[in-house]
Amino acid sequence: MDMKISGCGTVTSGEYDKVSLSGSTKVKGQINCKEFSCSGSASGDADITCAGRVKASGSTHVKSITADAVTATGSLKIDGNCSVKGKFAVSGSTSMGGKLKASLIESSGSLRVDNDIEGEELHSSGTLNCKGLINAERIDIKFDHGMTIGSIGGSTISIHPHIISFIPIIALFSDKLGTVTIENSIEGDEVSIEDVNAQSVTGRIVTIGKRCNIKLVQYSERIDIDPDAAVEKVEKI
Repeated sequence: MDMKISGCGTVTSGEYDKVSLSGSTKVKGQINCKEFSCSGSASGDADITCAGRVKASGSTHVKSITADAVTATGSLKIDGNCSVKGKFAVSGSTSMGGKLKASLIESSGSLRVDNDIEGEELHSSGTLNCKGLINAERIDIKFDHGMTIGSIGGSTISIHPHIISFIPIIALFSDKLGTVTIENSIEGDEVSIEDVNAQSVTGRIVTIGKRCNIKLVQYSERIDIDPDAAVEKVEKI
């Protein structure tokens, strides 16, 4: 059966086809459904298992999500883990206390994860903060503002600022603007970074761009370090 609430109401544990919420709703317990959509306000301790897409275009706060796909254009808060078989797309504001796992992760909004991020591909053009490890085959991060990430591991890793004409003017007023801080290490096959602070960078082919500050760089095949970068030690492995 479908569950549709356009006013105030409560959704409790059960099996549903389509859940559509456009009012102010409490969500509780284990909710199994084929589709889940919230364009209003939904909050509670719900564990949502969705065979199809979870769409959050309003304000959604739940305990955990397991779904085929997730699209968040509003505000999405997950207290625990989020596991997605296919695509996890964020253009609004999303935060989670647990781990994010998805095949494809695309973030053009604000994404904060208190644990690890795991996927096959990650593309970020918004604000991305992750306290744990980001692990994916292909990682492409473009940024405008400062961000903090625990560690990064992958095959192809690219971290570069957006090319926007007004950024250099703004940067005159703040040397912290547009810096990505990696608290531990970056490890990959091909690594290309700019405006990044990290303890260590390791890869087969490594490119250290402008304004990077790295304590240790390790490479096995080729290395390129911009004159405007600060690297304390370089090792060939």
